[in-house]
Amino acid sequence: MRRLALKSLLGHKLRAALTCIAIVLGVAMMSGTFVLTDQITSAFSSIFQSALKGTDVIMSHRQAFRPDQGGGGDTGPLPASLIPRVRAVPGVTNAEGQIQALGAIVVNGNVVTPSGGAPTLVLSTLPKPYNTNTLTNGHFPQGHGQIAVDTSLASDQHLHVGQRLGLTTDQGVKPVTLVGTFDFADSASLGGATLVSTTFSDAQRWYDRVGKTSVIVATAAPGLTPVELKERISKAVPGFVKVQTGSESADQQSKDISDSINSFLRPLLLAFAIAAVFVGAFIIFNTFSITVAQRMREFAMVRTIGATRRQVLRSVLLEALVIAIISCIVGLVGGIVVAKLFNQLFKALGADLPLAGITIRTRTIVIPVLVGMLVTLLAALVPAFRATRVPPVAALREGATLPPSRMAKVVPYLAALFLIGGIAIVVQGFSSDAGAFSKILRLGFGSMIIFLGVAMASKYLVRPLARGIGWPLEKASPGPGRLARENAIRNPGRTAITAAALMIGVALVVFVAVFVNGFKETFLGALDRSVNADLIITPQNQGETMPPATVATAATTPGVAVATGIGFTDVKINHGGTDVINGIDPGKLPQVYTFDWQKGGSNALLPRLGTHGALIEEQFARSHHLGIGDTFMVTAATGRKMQLKVLGEYKDPVLFGGFMVANRTYTKLATDPGPGVVLVRYVPGVDPPSGEQTVKNALKAFPTAKVQTTQEYKDSVSNQLNQVLLLLYVLLAMVVVISLFGIVNTLALSVFERTREIGMLRAIGTTRSQLKRMIRLESVITAIIGGILGIVVGIVLAWIVTQGLKDQGIVFAIPWGQMVVCLIVAGLAGAAAAALPARRAAKLNVLEALQYE
Repeated sequence: MRRLALKSLLGHKLRAALTCIAIVLGVAMMSGTFVLTDQITSAFSSIFQSALKGTDVIMSHRQAFRPDQGGGGDTGPLPASLIPRVRAVPGVTNAEGQIQALGAIVVNGNVVTPSGGAPTLVLSTLPKPYNTNTLTNGHFPQGHGQIAVDTSLASDQHLHVGQRLGLTTDQGVKPVTLVGTFDFADSASLGGATLVSTTFSDAQRWYDRVGKTSVIVATAAPGLTPVELKERISKAVPGFVKVQTGSESADQQSKDISDSINSFLRPLLLAFAIAAVFVGAFIIFNTFSITVAQRMREFAMVRTIGATRRQVLRSVLLEALVIAIISCIVGLVGGIVVAKLFNQLFKALGADLPLAGITIRTRTIVIPVLVGMLVTLLAALVPAFRATRVPPVAALREGATLPPSRMAKVVPYLAALFLIGGIAIVVQGFSSDAGAFSKILRLGFGSMIIFLGVAMASKYLVRPLARGIGWPLEKASPGPGRLARENAIRNPGRTAITAAALMIGVALVVFVAVFVNGFKETFLGALDRSVNADLIITPQNQGETMPPATVATAATTPGVAVATGIGFTDVKINHGGTDVINGIDPGKLPQVYTFDWQKGGSNALLPRLGTHGALIEEQFARSHHLGIGDTFMVTAATGRKMQLKVLGEYKDPVLFGGFMVANRTYTKLATDPGPGVVLVRYVPGVDPPSGEQTVKNALKAFPTAKVQTTQEYKDSVSNQLNQVLLLLYVLLAMVVVISLFGIVNTLALSVFERTREIGMLRAIGTTRSQLKRMIRLESVITAIIGGILGIVVGIVLAWIVTQGLKDQGIVFAIPWGQMVVCLIVAGLAGAAAAALPARRAAKLNVLEALQYE
């Protein structure tokens, strides 16, 4: 029986290869994800270890809460007076301060923005041995107004030593001279970020750090270990100072950065890999179901000569095991290729992540192999059991068919159970107070159950759908169209499973399209309802802030009636979790923003904010169980605590989630007082284009401030979301491609099964082109069935999720144009998938086909 199984595989190499592809791509995506994220982690670890190899101990401001708890951001500076205190600690040979800030290079009046939204880091130059940067040209800054930049930035912008440039600071653009270029810690890339080096005194003045320092680094005397020096320094400095060895700090910094990337990137890529493997399971199930039916007389014959049912079962599962082993081996090798493709994709989208050499960890092999083999064997299990039910007498019967499965009678009830259960899991997940990760897991698990339910139920939908889809095709091509429709209906179970594989890919595409479109409509709708500003000013790089003087400059520009800045950062809510605090100007915000007050609130509450008042958003009130008149304690990243009193409640989870406080309260809790957004409104009668240009001219001293009209800002947000959508579509394309291989496999097996029938058609005058058209139209019907089912399932899933997020302001909005495009693409993909099977059918020898049994 083992020899029989292996001979069956060797005798049908194309079938085996197409079946393998279904698992190969899923395993490759999974292993490629691990390879890529491990490269990123190793690269950052190497960079920071190299950067801090000359530092024995490093001191920074202690964080009150970890970033992975919901934020934290910049923890603020240390007093520069600590530097001489550290130098006085026994065992310290030297200690230096370093300023770390965010800025941007200005070339010929234009701000240089790194790709992918990465920041430009401004670091004051440290002496040896702390400075491990590799000088590539010129020298490091030594005097006032001198800077050095990383080699990558200099190369991209064609900068040269001696060139006059500008550097954006909290005081506006400062004229500087480029005196050198360098590689950061022997690396030419830091995840797309660019680096600027200045003198310590310049950085202090330019970034509001006079009398302060961002970090302090120290070296130990000979014979004293970094750990011992750390213990001595810890006893000599205040409790708010975080003391680490250089190695500990490097590990933490690399972990923080790689975690922030991989906590998003790894689950995202693995989710698509699992979807690909799930689609592959449908293809394997369908392939083995068809081949078992086609080999029924073969199985009956081996039963006649003494093979037991167990041996038949083992024979089929052995074929599945061999396919699984080959697929996993090829998939693991392909994972390296997939990792490179992923990296190129991110580069194309502007995210140039640093990568170390490829290292294959144990779980990079074990997890994809286990998943691939388990899915393959489970998918082949039901067809294998059906093979055991072939009676020996079937070997003597012409045209014998497989007996119906024992589960056939309960399939409709199982389908209903799966659909109801899957929907219940998704609904319960998004109506509970569970965290985001738990909700996503339930969404994924519930969706898989829904897909299984739809796949079971779709058997009963094939006939009406095929008739409806086939009618216009039959009108356009009467003979081939009618035969294609009848072929699709002939075995509805087979057509349903083939369509279900494509249905999953289309459903995911539709879900993403509807959800992103709903989020877009939510954000843009909130802007239209609440913001009545003429201009929206934001930083060039998302997540950064603008100099505080930006607001005052915009406000004093001729033609501007009001300009108000809004700051936002994360704080810890002492009775649970973290949330966003928004700093506002109570007198100016109502002039550019319309509040949706709850519980009788009004604009009259704004002047009462004072130094301890807060206005809380409706969802914040619910999640933290707060009402008007209650008090709550917050803790800033620096550890500063403040008790606030709830004065009122408003509704706007999209633009102003969390809570609002007056600017004077915000500056006490935020380490960076700069605004993240500035809203501007003109004096009545000002011509909008001229008003915009006037404000742009006034803010030339702050080139990191991006001035846009409200419509331009909405368009930029829409473009950013479209870029995210494009990334997701590219990843989903792999899932759709796998499903198309399923159509190819099914049609190829169908052509093999209908060899004699095709010979009869050719004998009575059917031309090769008509035969090809019949196969293509049959594939188109199957693909459109999958497309229709996918669109319906995707829309339903998106509706369930948006209903669960309705309290967050997310609306349900279907992009009907994209739905039509999905259906058209599904049909075209079906036609393309039929090319090989149609060509094989047309090439069959008529006489040999007529004699085929």
